[in-house]
Amino acid sequence: LTNEAYFTFTKNLQTLLCDTGYAQFQDYERNNKRREIVTTLAGNLYSTDAPLSVTQGSSLTALLKANTTTKRIPMKAEGDKTVYTMLDETDWAAVTTQAQGLLSPSQIRSLQQLADLQRAESEMKRLSTTIR
Repeated sequence: LTNEAYFTFTKNLQTLLCDTGYAQFQDYERNNKRREIVTTLAGNLYSTDAPLSVTQGSSLTALLKANTTTKRIPMKAEGDKTVYTMLDETDWAAVTTQAQGLLSPSQIRSLQQLADLQRAESEMKRLSTTIR
């Protein structure tokens, strides 16, 4: 969407949902990536002896939300202005530690493998957006 179209869409959505509903919508959108991670883990565990339960998935999503911060990363310098991108950084050590009482040992191992992949993807994204 262009800036004008996006602004119009956002304004109309705010009007439709009111302040509380729009805040809930924004929170839902911000947590998409976290839900995708949990969905991937659930898929990885689906045919194992310890599939992820709905309760475990919800709790893990909350852990990811609590241990993820959004950082503003400089992407490109344009004259005297800098263009930034927003990147999520998850404290995977904290997530894994806090998940110990929530997940079985085999689920934790799968989470650690997924965390390794997420760390690598985040680093590649961070490196690709660094000021050139």
